[in-house]
Amino acid sequence: MSVDQLLDYRLQGHIELVRASREKRALNFLIDIIASFLMLFLVKILFYIVISIWSLLIIYFLYYFIAESVFDGKTIGKQLTKTRVVTRQGMSPQLNAFLVRTLIRLTIIDIVTFYDKEPKGWHDVVSKTIVIDEVQSKL
Repeated sequence: MSVDQLLDYRLQGHIELVRASREKRALNFLIDIIASFLMLFLVKILFYIVISIWSLLIIYFLYYFIAESVFDGKTIGKQLTKTRVVTRQGMSPQLNAFLVRTLIRLTIIDIVTFYDKEPKGWHDVVSKTIVIDEVQSKL
């Protein structure tokens, strides 16, 4: 099945995207923060760098951008909670969407947006992506 046929199939109602719950999103964040700190300390040990806010931001950026773009929309947290980043149509996002998501994560505004009714961050809205629950969704 070609990409166009798959998109046509999905747009005809053969998919059901269920957003990941607020609890799963929070667990993703906690796991991913721990993973990025572990990466930071590994880099510190291997390359003898001094930990600063800049090194933390660079590792945080690289962790999310590489993980989501290379592992089909999944960080370690998303792997463990069986969630994934997809477009609003249920497709795998383009590289630029992952870049936008990751850059926006570096802003304080992104954290505040999770206090809304639906568990979606500013990085989801601007990049036109959603985080779905793979178990409950029908792809």
